[in-house]
Amino acid sequence: MLPSTLPFTTAESLMWHLDADPSLRFHVVGVVGLASQPESAELLRRMERMTRVVPRLRHRVVPNSLPGLRPHWELDPLFDLAYHVRWVALPEGGGDADVLHLASLTRQDDFPPERPPWRMLVVPGLPEGRAALIMVMHHVITDGVGAVRMAAELFDLDPQGRGAVELPPAPVATHRTSIRRLVNGLTQEADQVAAVRGILRSASQAVRQPRHSAHTLADAAAAVAQLADPNAGPGSALPRIRSAAGTFLTVQVPVDGLRAAAAASGGKLNDAYLAVLVGGLRRYHDMRGLPLEQATITMPVNMRQSGSTDTGGNAVLLKIVQLPADIADPRERIGAFRELALREQSDGAHTVSHAVENALGRLPGTLLRTAVGSLADTIDIATTNVPGVPIPLYLAGARVTSMRAFLPRGRSPLSAALLSYNGTAYIGLTVDPVAIPDTDVLVSCIESELEAVLGVAAQGDAEPLLAASA
Repeated sequence: MLPSTLPFTTAESLMWHLDADPSLRFHVVGVVGLASQPESAELLRRMERMTRVVPRLRHRVVPNSLPGLRPHWELDPLFDLAYHVRWVALPEGGGDADVLHLASLTRQDDFPPERPPWRMLVVPGLPEGRAALIMVMHHVITDGVGAVRMAAELFDLDPQGRGAVELPPAPVATHRTSIRRLVNGLTQEADQVAAVRGILRSASQAVRQPRHSAHTLADAAAAVAQLADPNAGPGSALPRIRSAAGTFLTVQVPVDGLRAAAAASGGKLNDAYLAVLVGGLRRYHDMRGLPLEQATITMPVNMRQSGSTDTGGNAVLLKIVQLPADIADPRERIGAFRELALREQSDGAHTVSHAVENALGRLPGTLLRTAVGSLADTIDIATTNVPGVPIPLYLAGARVTSMRAFLPRGRSPLSAALLSYNGTAYIGLTVDPVAIPDTDVLVSCIESELEAVLGVAAQGDAEPLLAASA
């Protein structure tokens, strides 16, 4: 049975309060391609079950009465699945590009505060009898890893499905008075104090081990300096537009090819992925006659405990990293990115990031948006990499042909989300149409860099620049 209330973490409170600035909204999108039309009654039954077993899909966000207290989750007493799941028809002749355009427009819509912050659109009638599913949700519901686990409740491993599966009882919302909400908020804050004490103990341990934490302290000082000076760092000269608008585009590549290129350079798949993005953005800058020596990126780090099966919630730490963009050779670039990644994986660096997160989470809304906005102005690419499902899936009798995810770009010219499915890595790009009006040129640059990175695997007889770590 779902609990009637759920707590908000500091990171989730931060994401929620940024919504007042459309350019900083944390609305994420998933687009699933289907080979045929899903059976509507079965799809609705699956969604009904998912909302009964996955936390937060039936919960709405409720603010607390005292300033400074984080909001919390409460069951929506008037939850209506038909409001959240809708069938939408494209104009006659509409295809995949129209689906992505619809998804990009839907992402910009507000979520009503009295309802759970998610919506699903089913798009039938595509060419060859195909269909698509668009899922838009606020990031406070879950992170990328949680969303993939959530999908296990929706998809099947064979077209016949799982047969009759008993629905759990529908949760019943209880009336909550202002006093109960206040007590709930104060309890959340008490739990947060305990968490902060643990962070401080970790910081104290890092101080007692200066050799281990020397790089961490230097990185923290650089991050603080960059936060104080938004113009620090030779990043992209492309304009930063404070708008929620974004064009959705996709690039795809075999997972094994990307992994082989990474291994040939002593790196991991994520290093090769970032090498493609940074190299492609550098090519685009070169074509426009703009310099790009470094690219500042964001990359979430999964902080879930080993063996965790949580679906809802966020267990990620957002890292901000400056990557060299002036390394022409893709093999050398992958190796350099691996060295930086190893340095960023220290526990002390995570402690600093947690401390910054908690400090930002305490700021009033206007100050929070100003501080985060100043930092967002320095980001060149917002990125994520979510390991998906390596085998074919089905939804209500329809075979899944593709899975793509799209990140909010903030004020960056570009965001990129890699989601793997059935052997293919789908890279969803959200592009600022003002900073990058010639999106076809950008895609061509990224595809050219992708070809160069994949070519590294052909040099497999050469010694890796950096021995791959476990």
